[in-house]
Amino acid sequence: MLHDVLLVMQKTFHSKPEAERVCILSFDEMHNDRKICYDVSEDQILGPFSKVQLVLARGIMAGWKQPVFFNFDTTMTKHLLYEIILKIEEKGLIVKAIVFDLAGSSTLWKEQELEITSKNNFFIHPLNCRKIWTFADPPHYLKLLRNHFLDTGLVLKDGTVLTKNIVEEFFKKDRGEYKLCLKLKPNLLTVRGNERQKVSPAKTLFSATTAKALLLLTENQRAAEFFEFVDSFFYIMNSPKLHPPSNKPLQAGYGLEKYFSQQEQILQNMKEEINGMRVQGKKSLLPFQKGILIYISSLSGSWNDLKNFKFSYILTSRHTQDSLESLFSQIRGAGRFYDHPSSVEVIYQLRNLLLANKLPILSPKVNTREDSINEGYLTADILKNAFAEKDIQEIHDLPSEEDDLVAFENLCSEEFPMEWKIDEPSNYCGMTFSEHEGLKYTAGYIAFRVRSEDSSLGYFSAEKTDSESAPKIYALSKGGLTVPTEAWLKITEEMECLFVSIHGKSGYHSGKKCH
Repeated sequence: MLHDVLLVMQKTFHSKPEAERVCILSFDEMHNDRKICYDVSEDQILGPFSKVQLVLARGIMAGWKQPVFFNFDTTMTKHLLYEIILKIEEKGLIVKAIVFDLAGSSTLWKEQELEITSKNNFFIHPLNCRKIWTFADPPHYLKLLRNHFLDTGLVLKDGTVLTKNIVEEFFKKDRGEYKLCLKLKPNLLTVRGNERQKVSPAKTLFSATTAKALLLLTENQRAAEFFEFVDSFFYIMNSPKLHPPSNKPLQAGYGLEKYFSQQEQILQNMKEEINGMRVQGKKSLLPFQKGILIYISSLSGSWNDLKNFKFSYILTSRHTQDSLESLFSQIRGAGRFYDHPSSVEVIYQLRNLLLANKLPILSPKVNTREDSINEGYLTADILKNAFAEKDIQEIHDLPSEEDDLVAFENLCSEEFPMEWKIDEPSNYCGMTFSEHEGLKYTAGYIAFRVRSEDSSLGYFSAEKTDSESAPKIYALSKGGLTVPTEAWLKITEEMECLFVSIHGKSGYHSGKKCH
């Protein structure tokens, strides 16, 4: 236990409202270099250790986070978990939930007195009758859902079989320079090893953009509905702000009256879908399915529980392990090209973080992304306020992963149905239907960027409902994407044909000179 840290937390929260003291614990193991090393400051030999267990506390209402425990080659057990909870609550904090992954912590589910299942999603506080809710980390079961989809396929509750063949069919039709789905690439279907630890490829595959592209090119309505359904569910599971962008209403704080009924309906539908779904070749629910069911039940149960603390909403991003994964990545990142720190290096890097956030470089092996990653740890923030800012090295902003081509979708406000008729492929300049729709999208984007100089090149999709003129744009847009006018589209097509006549279908290559 980091006892000095707990004393700081006690001093910080003793006069704070009860709601600010309610927290959630996340814990997981990180691999480190298994070698014997010498700790100079403590004059002791450490190791050999292969793993370090880290526990991080995070405010559910207030936006603070703080590591509170670490130990080497230590498995999380019921008794250790109880001990950590009691030590934290001695300092005035209130533990209302825990979040863990579906791997190393799975044995904790089965321990006597805990026995966490899809129907028993909480355990009783060791000293009183208060419920402590359990959450399975959403990014972990999103990756597992993707893995089973790619490896064997899924059988939905109505008997529909979904395999990666559906996406492969899409790739056969979405070829050429202009594509319907820029982020969806064939290598997303062949991820192996460490690449499967990254969340972003799984998010890209199960996205609304992929769903609409599948519908346009394959006309597979059920597959498109499932992909978009998964996307909507994970928006609810990762709410970072109270008020979301207008094109992502499901990311609103869980419990807000304006969106609550819609969020609850999606959660209930997902519960029914997961209960009825099977991985091909399996007759019962797998751990990732049980994790989803546990999360849904715990979110609903904890929301009713937290109302007693006068909570008006929950930011579900704080019910994930993103902050803990960020901590792991910061510790690994201190080694730059060598991201397997020794036990002594783990201790020293953790100390630097707790005192001054002095690890700005993240390891490239981080497998998640956190919107509030620039927030420091509680102890470091207190020291930052106590001393001159020039003495503290702050964490720099992370580069954004947002797609520049669709950034203006924040203007969107309407929803349009996913029902589009696919015309015969256009033979204009040798382009397929997919390429021609991609060209329209590009022309619309150019029209948007020069709108302040010339507004005659395009119009917002909400201004005119003509889905047959640009199926892709209307499928993706909720009112804010720009549709090119017929005159501007014709000019764009002529320019493309002229370019192809000079350089060929492969486009401009390095080494060629264009005069």
